[in-house]
Amino acid sequence: MNRDAEIGRWLVAERDELIDELERDGLDAVRVIDDLRGQIVDAAIERELDTAGIKRTDVSDLLAAVDRSKFLSGDGTVDVARVRAAIGALARSVTAERRPPPRSSDSAQNRGVGRYREQGARG
Repeated sequence: MNRDAEIGRWLVAERDELIDELERDGLDAVRVIDDLRGQIVDAAIERELDTAGIKRTDVSDLLAAVDRSKFLSGDGTVDVARVRAAIGALARSVTAERRPPPRSSDSAQNRGVGRYREQGARG
């Protein structure tokens, strides 16, 4: 008999036994799998935040409002491209907020409070 077929049957039997055990213990296999998917999505989000240099505590309120099911593809796997796009947009907005305001050049006309000081020195 084919060894791969034997291993495949054993794995299916083992999986079925574990599911039966979970159901006997009062655990819902679907809920357990959904929790694991949520953890995988959180890990993907955490990786993108680390890549962008953003602390999770800085955006915790925004992340609490995120629907993690939107990051799952039709077959239930995590769509990393969606995570990267959404968290990338968040990262760009956060880093844009942290950027200092543009400085004016020395040749630009002074439009700030200092212009009165310059007018007084000339006048």
